[in-house]
Amino acid sequence: MNHRIRRTPEQQLAEVQEKSGSRKGLHELTLEMAIALDLDSRALRGLLDTFLLMITQSLQQGRDVMLPGFGSFRVVHRAARKVRNPRIASGPGLFKEVGASVTYRFKPGTDLKADYTEVNKMQSGPRIQRNDLNHTSRAPRIPLKTRDDQEVASRLQGHTKELAEARKTILKLRREQSELADSLERLAARMRQE
Repeated sequence: MNHRIRRTPEQQLAEVQEKSGSRKGLHELTLEMAIALDLDSRALRGLLDTFLLMITQSLQQGRDVMLPGFGSFRVVHRAARKVRNPRIASGPGLFKEVGASVTYRFKPGTDLKADYTEVNKMQSGPRIQRNDLNHTSRAPRIPLKTRDDQEVASRLQGHTKELAEARKTILKLRREQSELADSLERLAARMRQE
């Protein structure tokens, strides 16, 4: 008789995580969902496969797929264009024609971006440094084609001015904070002497 030992989803997950390292595949995701929801991993795999198939079919039909909070998958149409041929240094054939194409892009949603930003902040610590606050930033130079572009640029310039003022205020507050800390230290030293 051939008896197969059935492993629990937790055991399977531990094995998969050991093999996969820092990457997470569909199998590992399915096992994690099976453990979290206490459901059969095969049924969940079918559910995930169907979900991905529906997204793929929608994109192939030219429809964008939006998952609020997570992100959106967009269909991007690229026009035909000339590109430089990297195999040729100069002369004829330097540029070649690339036909029009359709590709897909993923844009993370606000919740996903916020989570990613929080993780980065925890890993890297505070990003504002004294040197960063001393310069005033300017809005990037963009060719303004329409009236809407001009309005956006003027709003951006206004925000840039506000940002420069905020930086000056932060510097001023930091100076005042250090002065207060010095005053408190002197006061504490006097009190110890008395």
